[in-house]
Amino acid sequence: MDLDFALTEQKPAKPTTTSTTDEKAKYEKWMKTNKLSLMIMKRSISDHIKGAIKDNGNAKDFLSAIGQKFLESDKAEIVSLINSLSTIKYDLVGNVRDHIMKLVNIATKLNNLGVTITDDFLVHQSLMSLPEQFNQLKTTYNAQKDKWSIDELITICVVEEVRIQKEKVEGVVNFVSSSRSADYPSYKRKGGPKFHKKKHGHSQHPGGNSGHL
Repeated sequence: MDLDFALTEQKPAKPTTTSTTDEKAKYEKWMKTNKLSLMIMKRSISDHIKGAIKDNGNAKDFLSAIGQKFLESDKAEIVSLINSLSTIKYDLVGNVRDHIMKLVNIATKLNNLGVTITDDFLVHQSLMSLPEQFNQLKTTYNAQKDKWSIDELITICVVEEVRIQKEKVEGVVNFVSSSRSADYPSYKRKGGPKFHKKKHGHSQHPGGNSGHL
């Protein structure tokens, strides 16, 4: 049995008493393949899509409605992906490689849906999604004539992130060191308390009180 018969042929007129044997056979064939095609399609799609499609009992119309529904779904997905590509920002959580790869994945999906995202645009958008800690890198890119590929951008950003993290650690160490130095008593930094001899057998303590030796 040709399962696509009902999908490629219009529904024949219902046979009458004057219909020929071939006309009756064609009608019976169409009815059987139409019923089978509808059953297969309904089993192959999810319930929420099935419920959104009007079923008039014609497999060809049902298939056309499915195509239209997926076309509408593609449009909604395109809008969502473009919005994500434009708004996703790197917040220094995780690592910059994974962040850029997420943008690459979005661009790939858009290209597959017929929306062309060039490498140049993706590099630009990736740079714009980076926080101010990467401003030096952005300035370098904008000042040069050569363009980076997305792979080159990932490599450069990974190196830059290592530099940023190193500077951050060094800054914390210097801050802690300075704080400890400021909080440490001055007489301890100079070798401990010193006693100064005074006349008549008295000594001067660091706190300013005098006492007998």
